[in-house]
Amino acid sequence: VREYPDHALNCVFLFGAGEANFRLHDWKMAGELFRKILKQCRNMRVVVGAEMRQADMEFDRATAKLKASYEKIYTQNGPIINHYYPALLFNMGELKYREGQYPSSRFYFNEYFKHHGKEELCFSHAVKRRADIAARLKEKTELTTGLYLAVKETVPKSDMGRFSYLHALLLDLKTTSLVERARRLRVFDELVDQIGDDGTRKLAYLEKGLAMLEAGEKSAIDYLVRLGEWASIDL
Repeated sequence: VREYPDHALNCVFLFGAGEANFRLHDWKMAGELFRKILKQCRNMRVVVGAEMRQADMEFDRATAKLKASYEKIYTQNGPIINHYYPALLFNMGELKYREGQYPSSRFYFNEYFKHHGKEELCFSHAVKRRADIAARLKEKTELTTGLYLAVKETVPKSDMGRFSYLHALLLDLKTTSLVERARRLRVFDELVDQIGDDGTRKLAYLEKGLAMLEAGEKSAIDYLVRLGEWASIDL
């Protein structure tokens, strides 16, 4: 790049270097390279790719600037960025979900499913978000349960899959018979310790307590109190 600054492939090389630093989480160097691309390159695929990666680096802040950047890329140049297009759709779906815009979030995740590549983590997370959206929109329990079970089928040995299965067991616990309720809670207790992440496991325990409380289980209050003391959860 330094020896041949005017070479036609210079911008492609710059983007490759920026992408490498992005994946290594060297945000400072990646940002410098992407800004350089925006300043001197005319190749639209490279320019739009750099714009998207700059936005990606701001994702956790969820600023108005970030949202505007994604919207601009999606409406004006989305398909140009080729294999980054699924990531754009995924990120927009996730942002809309965090903002509570569930129908809009569903639209972007549905678009993501049409274009997704081989990013297994993003795909499994999108499958879970599809279930989360159904739950947030209070759709039929049968549908929501099926969507959470689909997460388990997609990533059966992951904490996300295990948690989703347990979540499905607890859905509408109050409407089940006493025998079925006891069966579900027993299965929950048998499987919950398979969740490796401590925070996710505690969240599962909390969901169990809240489901029991909603179902009118007399032991729910004592269970939640003991859980708060054990897990340091502020109830």
